Amino acid sequence: MTEKLATFDRAELLPDNEAIAIYMDGVFETGDASYMAHALEIVARARGMTQLAHETGLAREALPSSSEGGNLT
Repeated sequence: MTEKLATFDRAELLPDNEAIAIYMDGVFETGDASYMAHALEIVARARGMTQLAHETGLAREALPSSSEGGNLT
């Protein structure tokens, strides 16, 4: 019998700026640039890519995403 596992999205655990700040503090403590880049993508998804694009003045397509084959490191 094959079990199906639920998809886990860390972005769902970051509902507000305070949660994001706490998460990123821990990420920066690692000193791992690759992990930092991945965490920034998670934060972007948590905030909403379209909203982030609007707030930064960038086109949504201009925001990097490893899920689109980009290498964030």
